Amino acid sequence: MGNSKFLAYSGNPTFWRSELTRDLTDVDIAVMGVPFDLGVSNRPGARYGVRAIRDISLHTGNFHYPYSEDINEELKIIDYGDVGAAVGASAIHDMIEETYQHAS
Repeated sequence: MGNSKFLAYSGNPTFWRSELTRDLTDVDIAVMGVPFDLGVSNRPGARYGVRAIRDISLHTGNFHYPYSEDINEELKIIDYGDVGAAVGASAIHDMIEETYQHAS
């Protein structure tokens, strides 16, 4: 991968370029996205927040300045992916149920 890990526009946009997996074996921190905004009216857009957080993390996850330690070397961090995306009459209930199941 070389220096390309520092380029925000290349590679897969996972949180801090962490491994995308649902295997929680020996994981210290799992980042899970819930792209959902069907519970609001006239204010959609929160569903894109999950992707925006991952995108901006590509600019910050490669560096640890001004700290002397790199959290990625100390802890196993993974990107668990997104859960809770649903549509239809039961979308809110389904999102809550699926998110709870994955977070438990």
